[in-house]
Amino acid sequence: MTAAPPPEVPEDPVVILRDLPEGERDDFLAQYREALETARDRGESGIPAEKVFPGWNEPIAAARAARA
Repeated sequence: MTAAPPPEVPEDPVVILRDLPEGERDDFLAQYREALETARDRGESGIPAEKVFPGWNEPIAAARAARA
């Protein structure tokens, strides 16, 4: 039996990048990298991903189940 792939998450940066028109991809990547740097510089550590990214655990669990 083959497991179905996990559903796409519209907020996934990979999905967003794939669906953007070619001319907008560089701007998206620049904004995404800036947001990552800002998040890294918050000075807080140990924040659960689920708190920062609601729904984080569902795609992770689905991906793990698909690999099993």
